[in-house]
Amino acid sequence: MVEVRLGPPQHRAVRAGGAVPDGVVAELDQAGHAGAQLATRVPADRARRVIVLRATTHQIAGVGLAVVTATALDATATSAAVLVAGAWLGSLLPDADRAGSRIYRARRLERRAWPLRIVGRLARLPLRALILLGHRGLTHSLLATAAVTAAAFALASTVVPALAHEVAAGILIGYLAHVAADACTPGGVPLLAPLSKRRRHLLPRPARIPTGSLRELAVAAALTGGTVAVTLLLAG
Repeated sequence: MVEVRLGPPQHRAVRAGGAVPDGVVAELDQAGHAGAQLATRVPADRARRVIVLRATTHQIAGVGLAVVTATALDATATSAAVLVAGAWLGSLLPDADRAGSRIYRARRLERRAWPLRIVGRLARLPLRALILLGHRGLTHSLLATAAVTAAAFALASTVVPALAHEVAAGILIGYLAHVAADACTPGGVPLLAPLSKRRRHLLPRPARIPTGSLRELAVAAALTGGTVAVTLLLAG
């Protein structure tokens, strides 16, 4: 079992057999939230399934949007591949503020080759400082989106200058897709942090999508189908 602390009353409802509350991922008891705290226990395996589903939805949204963009712009194979790879990475970066998120997990290739495993750990090391910020805080803001995109462009300009724009565009697409997806959940995102801690939403309250719910699964399926359909339409 894992213990999840939920903040305001609107986030306390735990319905038997229902979706795991968005607080499992959003940690809605961050400083500044009013109301007494409620400790709720959620099975560890269920919490992991929620996190995996959320990460998968982020990747589908980011990569799907990048594929459609590359197709619409009639990008070369190299540019398209870089754009999609950047979007995949960008879709994971906002959750670097949470220990155990998918970005910190070694990929299959890393597990098979120890040199890559060491490189991967070293590359992720600077990101771990973001955990101190708390989940769905500053990393889920417009400021962070701009800063990460600028940093990606600067780094790519040094390493692969010919593809710097594709790298930055991919990171931007993936990062924005992640933040937008989280803004569709009950927890929302502090879009204007650090200027404001107020959580913003892209959907009205009744339409917001709880993390790990059947609605999120349906959205993920719709995004996949929509991406394939639009890509085929543009390619034709």
